[in-house]
Amino acid sequence: SGRQNKWLVARPPQSGKGPMASRAGLPEVAAAVADPAMVATQVTALVRTSLQEDWRRENSDEEVLDALADLLDALLDQLGSAAGESAKDHEAACAACLKLARNLCAGQPSVQQHWRRRGLVEKLAPRLRSDLVREEGERSIAWREAVPSFLANLVAGHPDLRVHVLLTLFPYGLAAVFTLCWHKPHLAFVLAQNLFAPRDGAEDSNGLLPERLQRLLETPEGHCLLLVLLSLVRGEGESEDAAVDIQAKEWASIFFHGLWLRKGFPLAYRG
Repeated sequence: SGRQNKWLVARPPQSGKGPMASRAGLPEVAAAVADPAMVATQVTALVRTSLQEDWRRENSDEEVLDALADLLDALLDQLGSAAGESAKDHEAACAACLKLARNLCAGQPSVQQHWRRRGLVEKLAPRLRSDLVREEGERSIAWREAVPSFLANLVAGHPDLRVHVLLTLFPYGLAAVFTLCWHKPHLAFVLAQNLFAPRDGAEDSNGLLPERLQRLLETPEGHCLLLVLLSLVRGEGESEDAAVDIQAKEWASIFFHGLWLRKGFPLAYRG
């Protein structure tokens, strides 16, 4: 008909060839600018659906991934310039897209690599740093949860992406991400564990700490990151949500116990 559809829907495979095609419906990029509230609503529904493994597997083809990456590009561009209610809607839509990108990473190394090729980490980095001095104050809970959880899933089980994210965000971008997590500190420790924990829980074959742990434990910038993480661990009764405190302490214990086993505490203390 020549008319553009409001929703982008992946095509089914032709002649019965190939795996089942994605049936995910994503808003077109134009909608991200014109009606971000609608985008937030639609993508949030997809986030819930994406908790199903079969759905994720069926909707991890390049057409869907590119459509989602295009949405994120447009929303991130608008995030710094939109004002008022429009700014809140853009933020909600961007957070929803990041959560969907996060869920699609689960058990899918090809999806993790796709986000790398599209440069999502590089596009997030300047936004995270500039938000530290944002006049309007901190961003929404949805955004503060979406960013660290997306990064944690992006690097999970993928050594090359772990290096990529560290090179891109260390130290200031990581500090900005960790400070987003004051309301749910375990998100910071999950990301720290995925980034800095040695591969397979082992040290390098020469007995030295992996370079990523050396950067954390033996440099001034790494020591600052450790202080940010320590500041997130609240004392008994300081939080209104006991479950949040329990999660934070569990993940903090996992992370710091790993440092202790690798004799990382003396290095950090001397710093």
